[in-house]
Amino acid sequence: SQIWENYVEREEVSNGTTVEKKQQELLKVTVTEVLGGGKFYVQPIGDSNLASLEKQLANLNLQETPLLGA
Repeated sequence: SQIWENYVEREEVSNGTTVEKKQQELLKVTVTEVLGGGKFYVQPIGDSNLASLEKQLANLNLQETPLLGA
C-alpha cells in the first residue's frame, strides 16, 4: 500500500502560514461555562432561544430558598 498515494499538499498563504482547503464558518459566541482540560461551552450570540430563556428566568420568583434534596 502507498501511504502518500492520496496526499494533498497544503496551500501556503502570503503570511507564511499554511491553511487546509476547508470551508470555515465564523460565529460570534458567548462562553457560558469553562471546564478543565481546555473544554468549554458556548452559546451563539443572537440565538433567539437564549433570549427567550433569559426572559423566562427573569420572570421567576427566586426569592424563596430552595429546599435541600428537592
